[in-house]
Amino acid sequence: VIAMPNLDSLDAQHYGKYWVGLDAPRHLYHFTPKSFAALLKKHRLAIVDMHALPLDSYYNALLSEQLRAAAQGKSGGIGAVIRAIVWGSLAAIHGVIPEHASSVCYYVQRIQ
Repeated sequence: VIAMPNLDSLDAQHYGKYWVGLDAPRHLYHFTPKSFAALLKKHRLAIVDMHALPLDSYYNALLSEQLRAAAQGKSGGIGAVIRAIVWGSLAAIHGVIPEHASSVCYYVQRIQ
């Protein structure tokens, strides 16, 4: 079982360089479901199932709003919270399909 942020998610595209999923040192490598499957295949592994982690959409949006505000020398405030709720909700809806989710939980198995 491997859980990680999804570089193809709606919130990743929206926040760009301020997306918290890019935050090092927690995330040194970044994948889309397709690129992760390709990496696994090279090592005789395969994704057997995957599902979205919907609450991560809100968490990622809130932290990304804070990161963007700090980078712009702003405090964020209530506006950042409202934007995070809106973008978190949009990302959660978009993430009903796991390949588009903010964060994905992968179930991986060795290929015989």
